[in-house]
Amino acid sequence: MIKKFLSISSLVIACLVFLSPNALANHCGCEEASHKMHEVVATLDLTQKQKDKIKGIFDRARDAATAKYNEMYDVHMLVNAAYADGTMTEDKLNEFINKQQQIVSGLVKIRMTERFDLSKVITPEQKQKLDKIINDWMKDHKDNSKAMHKGCGNKKCGKND
Repeated sequence: MIKKFLSISSLVIACLVFLSPNALANHCGCEEASHKMHEVVATLDLTQKQKDKIKGIFDRARDAATAKYNEMYDVHMLVNAAYADGTMTEDKLNEFINKQQQIVSGLVKIRMTERFDLSKVITPEQKQKLDKIINDWMKDHKDNSKAMHKGCGNKKCGKND
């Protein structure tokens, strides 16, 4: 009976570990941010030549990010398997954490490179407009984030009323 309970508990924990990162990944804003960038760039009155170059930039970034998300999925599967079969150790845990950090760093690099490459295609006037839109969005995002965390107890959010 205890063995059955432990097996079921392990399965439930494995499912939670597996589903939580995926649920967060679907709502972390990464996809929304990518679509937001497409929408913002569409407001820049681009020439056809610029549109073609930017489409290539976005396509490369999307393909590279998809590969990183697939890597992340593979790591989640390994984590789940280690918890499910009881082989998770602190060394394995650290290995999984390091791998996830590498993947996230890769995603950040992809997005930053995407914006850098974009800035080489647009005119100074378009860049100025893009920078203003992004800065306004970042300010709004920061303000909304602070309001969301108001009174949450998280000292990093700046609102602990």
